Amino acid sequence: MGLCALAMGLASLGLAWLGIWLLRGPGDVAAIWLVNGFAMAVLARAPATARLPLALAFLVGVGLANVLADNTPLLALGLGLANLAEVALGALLLRLIHRGEPFLSSLRLTALSLLAVGPCAAVVGASAGALVVALELGVPFGTIWPSWWFADGMGALVLVPLLLLSDRSRWRQLLAPAKQLRVLPLALLVALTCYVGVRYLPYPFIFAEIPLIASAMLLGLFPATLLTLLAAALIVAATLDAPEMVLAGLQRWGPAGFNLPLAVTVSLPVMVGALMDALERQQSALELSRKELSDTMQAAAIGMALVSTSGHWIKVNPALCQLLGYREEELLPLTFQDVTHPDDLELDLANVQALLEGRADTYRMEKRYLRQDGRELWAQLAVSIVRDRDGRPLYFVAQVEDIDQLKRAQEALRESEARWNFALSGSGQGVWDWDLASGTVFFSDTWKGMLGFAPGEIGQDIEEWWSRIHPQDEEWVRVVLQRIAQGRDSRYAIEYRLLDKRHNALWIHDRGMVIERDAAGQPRRLIGTHTDISARKRDEAERRRQSERMALAVAAARVGIWEWHIGSNTLIWDERMYELYGRQPGDGDPPLEYWYNSLHPDDSERALQDVVLAQQGKKPLDTEFRVLWPDGQVRHIRALATVRCDEYGVPVAMTGTNWDITEQRRLADALAEEKELWRVTLHSIGDAVIATDTALVINYMNPVAERLTGWRQAEAQGWPLSTVLVLRDQASGQPLADPVEACLRQGQPVFLQSGAVLIGRNGRAVPVLDSAAPVRAGNGSVIGAVLVLQDLRDLPPARSGAISPPPTAR
Repeated sequence: MGLCALAMGLASLGLAWLGIWLLRGPGDVAAIWLVNGFAMAVLARAPATARLPLALAFLVGVGLANVLADNTPLLALGLGLANLAEVALGALLLRLIHRGEPFLSSLRLTALSLLAVGPCAAVVGASAGALVVALELGVPFGTIWPSWWFADGMGALVLVPLLLLSDRSRWRQLLAPAKQLRVLPLALLVALTCYVGVRYLPYPFIFAEIPLIASAMLLGLFPATLLTLLAAALIVAATLDAPEMVLAGLQRWGPAGFNLPLAVTVSLPVMVGALMDALERQQSALELSRKELSDTMQAAAIGMALVSTSGHWIKVNPALCQLLGYREEELLPLTFQDVTHPDDLELDLANVQALLEGRADTYRMEKRYLRQDGRELWAQLAVSIVRDRDGRPLYFVAQVEDIDQLKRAQEALRESEARWNFALSGSGQGVWDWDLASGTVFFSDTWKGMLGFAPGEIGQDIEEWWSRIHPQDEEWVRVVLQRIAQGRDSRYAIEYRLLDKRHNALWIHDRGMVIERDAAGQPRRLIGTHTDISARKRDEAERRRQSERMALAVAAARVGIWEWHIGSNTLIWDERMYELYGRQPGDGDPPLEYWYNSLHPDDSERALQDVVLAQQGKKPLDTEFRVLWPDGQVRHIRALATVRCDEYGVPVAMTGTNWDITEQRRLADALAEEKELWRVTLHSIGDAVIATDTALVINYMNPVAERLTGWRQAEAQGWPLSTVLVLRDQASGQPLADPVEACLRQGQPVFLQSGAVLIGRNGRAVPVLDSAAPVRAGNGSVIGAVLVLQDLRDLPPARSGAISPPPTAR
């Protein structure tokens, strides 16, 4: 690590000193800053642990070069940090662009890399460096920035591609004698055109560009980057040798007039080289693919062919020639239509048309071929289409597998087993026949129809079965069937789910057994049936859900379930029933007397009479009674029951429920007592009380309120308060605001000011004081209001001669 950092520092020192020397040349025409491009490539290729030491070494080298160039230490540090920021950004962009891929391994990566290290990263270095120079030396920012940006971008474009691609294998290939015979003449041509063109020819960069592009096209990317570096060096040397030749051309454009054409000159060959490398890789891959395809076809045990879009054979393998009985030179002039059975040709052409129109990329079908000797041959055909980049069809790849013996055996099997297959199909059972040796399965039409498929929509591969087993059942079903296939079991019967054509789960009952074995006793052929049991499974699931719901409801309500068998006079109680009666279950079913003896003496005869009437069908059982627990507690029970009769209408059993309503009874009694207490209290007080709901509708009046208003409660109940309560000002006779309405609106008590009179139903005016307060529910919400009216006629006169409001109204 130390040696690498030392080498990085020395290289940075040398390249930075060279760049400073070039920058101080005449007119900045030969300005090129190589050290940043060098550092970007090194940091991009370095492992993560080495990047920090290398970056610090770069900073020291660049800073020392600036000190040697008579810059102050502070300026040297600022310039070093500006260059380090550019290098760090460029290296980061290179790693992000490639993300583990080889550097410059495609045209896209090359273009992005040149853009990242050239114009983009140089913006950061130029901006930071120009700012440092402007602050330290007072040079205008706009004067420094363009030259810095061009110099840094040029250096990165020249060095980064070369250093990213450089490795031992590429150098060995470049230095090979055969390669040198092509490289050296091109290098001499590049040197001649670059140096001579800059010195003596108009538009020199055009002359320099031509051999560089030719080199990239003939040699590839890596030699092109090396020759590009040579070209850049020679152009800079020629410019330094005769700067007056180019200074005149830079008067209008400044440094851009030299550096911008030079950037195009050195970057375009790199792009062309990347393009040529990409084309070479694509061509190599294509040749390899063609060779692999040719080797595969020749060695394939099944027939294979390349077929043109018109149906002509392009290439056929020996297996296909043998299958169809033709020699290769006899088969190639024909089309696949010529050797296809007429009855299968229409479907085959329809599938081909679907491929050509882009509606499919592959198809499979079973079809009959016509051999040269005139015999029909069944084959499994698989066809895929090859397209160009624009999606246009090029040719077909066909695979033809001989299934003639299998098809004829299946046909014989169908005929020989037609009777029992008909019987099974008539009963709704699908038949399957699995040939373990070939891995094929015969599925009956009923088997396919059970899953919603037409007879021709399912093939004979065992995967047609495996792929349709429900994912949650697949593992254990495969275990069962593999045990049969391995000879560990000879028969089985299981229930599981298959996925139909619409991917809906279908419950089936699968029975199978081994009917044929090989010489070693291993199974060769299995046969079995599938029966659709989805309806039964749905019924079972529904009954299970109902049972679970019932059990949950009973448990939540703490309801006891009982049944009385009338003939044997025995009771069946669940655990909750024994809890309701405060008893423990005993041995055997108790008689009806067990329940009767548990009743409270005051309720036993009535409860028994209700049960007898329900048994006789005179009225349903819906009653309440008390039971005595062994410890003396009294509990209230609610009972409901229904009667079950036999086919002659004779009652045979009664099923019912019990639940404890003791707490409800206590609450009801307490509420009744409390209501009676408040009724007596309100009837006994001397003030008038009127209660309303939130809509100002009267729902209660005590007797005093009846006397004051002249309305009886039975008459006023349900009427609006404004109809019964008429309040006016004693002095002006004007109506007063409804205190109850204000109380409900404000949510707090409201008191009427003195001087109010109540106009009764008979027209009599009574001076009153009133107060209205809201009535709230347990959750704090307002549910009504109470109005209290005080008859001032019964009060002693105030000293001032005026009626005083209650203290709370002040």
